[in-house]
Order: sequence, then structure tokens, then C-alpha cells
Amino acid sequence: MSATPTISPTHSEPDLNAPKRAFLKPIYDLWESVAKWRQFKNTRTKIVSGAPLFDWPEEERAKAGVMGPFLFNFYQSVFSALPAIVIAKTLEFLYPLQTPGNLTEFGKKLVGVEGRLFTVTQAFVAPSLLMIIALLAAKGAIKPKDSTPVLKQRCRNACLYYNGAFGLIPQGMIALALVLIIGLAQRGIESIGIYSSLGVLVLAGMIWQLRISQSVIPKKLFALCGYPIKRPRWKYVFRSDPEAGPWNRYQCHTYLLGGIAGWALILLQVIVVLAISMVITKLLCIIQGC
Repeated sequence: MSATPTISPTHSEPDLNAPKRAFLKPIYDLWESVAKWRQFKNTRTKIVSGAPLFDWPEEERAKAGVMGPFLFNFYQSVFSALPAIVIAKTLEFLYPLQTPGNLTEFGKKLVGVEGRLFTVTQAFVAPSLLMIIALLAAKGAIKPKDSTPVLKQRCRNACLYYNGAFGLIPQGMIALALVLIIGLAQRGIESIGIYSSLGVLVLAGMIWQLRISQSVIPKKLFALCGYPIKRPRWKYVFRSDPEAGPWNRYQCHTYLLGGIAGWALILLQVIVVLAISMVITKLLCIIQGC
């Protein structure tokens, strides 16, 4: 009668490369960011040169090394907000926020966390809002009688591509100026010259973006949908001009619905920042004590 073989427990070998991977992770992350920037730049170059990426199938986009419309617009928001985030972190390092001395320990931690979170999220508000407006604009660029799922998807993708390609710089200008204004005001900096210069930067970015969203993009979308690009005649202020594109409908979606979306986004930012700040502060109090 043969003995039953015993199976000895296996011991996993130590991963000798783990410290190396941990050390090189920041380098890998930086390289991945550079690669994403190159892919974003390649996509933007093709859009600006007139390539109809919104008509390309996903396989053709992947083969050409370009991003899809939503991913492209997401990275445009990130890259537009990046300079503002760097400036915010630099201000935070050089000139830390001073918390009032009459607050409790919990209150001091809460003010500090909330200030940092608000400054960082503020950099994403303008690009995110303009992405939402781009989605609304795509819907407003199509007359109700011509609305089909295929045309809506085509127009939406085109609008996301155009917003990401043409709005990179002006949205970055707006985000940078707003973060600087808020950051300097929080630190009690009083300089008419600085705030005037930043105000000019905000105004220039808004005018640039307004031209893009109210002239460049709608003309491209109307041509895409087969509409005339000329503006409606004065007698068609409150109704559609048969000899012009749906400008009234487009502006209603961008101004009215976009304005509502803007206030909703700001309110959401405040609620989310307060909620996350409370959670982080409570965790800090548990770990460090208050």
C-alpha cells in the first residue's frame, strides 16, 4: 500500500524588483503624462488642420494615435487647469494661508483643508463648464425637424473636438487668472495693479472664448449639419430664419441653459468641497488628534 504523498506549502519568493518599481514610479507617471500630451497635441493638430475626426471610426482613431472626443475634451480640461494648479501650489508653499487664532483645532484644520481643495477645484470649473456648454451647444445646433440619433452623435463629437482644440489657451487663461485672484485675495494681498492685470487677463480670455463658442464653433457645426452659416435677419429675432442657421436655438442652449449649468456647477463645487473637507478633517483629527 503506497503512502499518500504530502504536499508541502509553497512560499512565494520575495519580489526583488519591488523597490526599483516604487522608485521609478514617478518617472513612469511623468512619462505617461508626456505621452498623453503628445497624443493630445497630435489630436489637436489634426482637428485644427481640418481632419474630420468626428467621422472616423474608433479603430481608425486608434491606428492614427488620436483621442476620442470625450477623452480629448477631458485632457483639454486637465491641461488648461494645469498652470493654475501649479501656481496655486506655489502660492500655498511660499505663502501658507493663515487661519484665525480664535478657532478650535478642528476649525483650523477644516479651514486649511477647505482652502486648498477650493483653490485646486476652482482651476477645473471654467474648463468643465465650457465642456458642458459644448454638449448643450451641439444639441442647439440641430433643428428639431432634422434631429436624428446619428446626426446628434456626429454633432456632439464635433463640438467636443472643436471646444477642446480651440479652447485650450483661452480656458487656461481664465482658470489661471481666477485662481490667482482668489489665492491673492485669501492672503490679503492689496494691489490695484495686480488685480487690474489679472482682470484684463480674464477679460481677454472671455472675449477669446466667446468668439470661439459664438462664432467659430457654431459656423462649423451648421456647415456640418448642412445649414447656411449666415446669421438670421432682424425680423427673425424670436423665430427661426429659413435662410440662416439655427442661431437663436444655439444661443438659447449656450446662454440660458449654459448659465443654469454654470450656477449648478458652482453650487456643486461648494457642496463637494465642504463635504470632502469635513471628511478629511475628521480623519486628520482621528489620526493626529484635535
